[in-house]
Amino acid sequence: MAGISLPQIITVAAVVAIAFYFHKSKQRKRDAEAQAKQQLIDDQKKNQTPPE
Repeated sequence: MAGISLPQIITVAAVVAIAFYFHKSKQRKRDAEAQAKQQLIDDQKKNQTPPE
């Protein structure tokens, strides 16, 4: 290989994997917050409708 050793490949792969993991966990947190907010809005709408 052109001057790239196995430890370098492993290090780069690990850094990429960690960055991907943090990106995904941030995305999941954002999605969960958005879902909770939407649930709150839905609950408020349900409470506003007059009972039949």
